[in-house]
Amino acid sequence: RDCLLSRGLGDVYKRQLLSYAATGAICFFLIPNKLYFAAYILFFGCYGMIKLGIDSVIRDKLVAFAAKLILCNGLAALVIFGAGKLFSLDIIAQLPNYPLYIIIPAIEIFFIAYELVFTLCVRVFDDRLRNVIITRR
Repeated sequence: RDCLLSRGLGDVYKRQLLSYAATGAICFFLIPNKLYFAAYILFFGCYGMIKLGIDSVIRDKLVAFAAKLILCNGLAALVIFGAGKLFSLDIIAQLPNYPLYIIIPAIEIFFIAYELVFTLCVRVFDDRLRNVIITRR
């Protein structure tokens, strides 16, 4: 994280936007259902930038995690509302026939697991793979 701040976040965000565009283009051709593609682009694609921004500004891990959880819940609500309006779909009706008091905690648990795995992958890349893939000058 300190290395990110010393290089400047602008440069990091440029690379991240390029990566986001490249994975979005690949997913567009690989995922046959374009609704899933849109969900990826609108939610998971943006999450890397959200995570980088929050982790670089907020030092307290618990506060940063709470901020990411709140922002991602808001982003998920925006995606659900936007998809409903854009595609004239009732997204809630597409969910399994379980009560919301079961679905929402399950989604929150999934997000927590996703955040932990994503953080682990970033840490492994930074610690072990970055110097192998990207040679330092």
